[in-house]
Amino acid sequence: MEFLLFEEFVRDLRRVGEQLDLVDTLKVFTALNPPESLDANGKEFVEQAVKVHTISREVHTDFPILTGTLTLYIAGRFESFSRSLFEDLCQRLVQKATNFRTLPKKMQDALIFHTAVVAQSPRKYGFGDGAVATFIANLSNNLSNTASIDAVNHQCLSITDANMKADMLKDLFERIGVSDFWKKIGQQASVQAHFGTGDPSSAESQAKTELNALMDLRNNVAHPSGAITWPSQDKVRGYIKFLTVLAKALNDLTMVFEVALCPQPQAS
Repeated sequence: MEFLLFEEFVRDLRRVGEQLDLVDTLKVFTALNPPESLDANGKEFVEQAVKVHTISREVHTDFPILTGTLTLYIAGRFESFSRSLFEDLCQRLVQKATNFRTLPKKMQDALIFHTAVVAQSPRKYGFGDGAVATFIANLSNNLSNTASIDAVNHQCLSITDANMKADMLKDLFERIGVSDFWKKIGQQASVQAHFGTGDPSSAESQAKTELNALMDLRNNVAHPSGAITWPSQDKVRGYIKFLTVLAKALNDLTMVFEVALCPQPQAS
């Protein structure tokens, strides 16, 4: 499942890159002058080209708004990917556990705490009353059943009240017992290569800074106040490359987290 989530995320980022290519092409197009006369051959095509050219010239100063919109999308898409990958990891841990008490202790505590949070304000997190009843019944079964567990409230575990900045992403995985989250990210060769460093600490620091910068930009675009500096296409392309690398590192690490947090018992 984790591979499918990553592949879908990369595919969506690739689509955004193609949209940026279109903006670049339209910018070049607006600099051209349309022909003064149209030949009979291909007249309809040329007429449409002139129409696109005219409209592009009229709105070309607003292209940065489109680029800003794509920034909103990639930031939101990464948040969705992170939560989905986290929930998938939670479900894999459940599949390996023999009962609720064999789950990581932090995960047990977090399930109780965050189920209560959702139960108090379900609509705040996008849940209805029916979901709350299901969550409470599920948690009750988890706590009373010492034989096995079929499912946990992984949807409650992934709730957040803020954008997926570096600390929020770390806190999410800490709920199930992952320690030194960003340190492990910085140790990944792909992350070090992306930032052109062989120092894990430097890669860790730059990765956190880059993610925070993207989320700050996302907030500035979503809630503009006064003059706003719209991101360039190259800037957004840079974020796409970074998110692809970060998502791959995170995807690979979930397999490590799974083994570390809920190891299989050794055969006697």
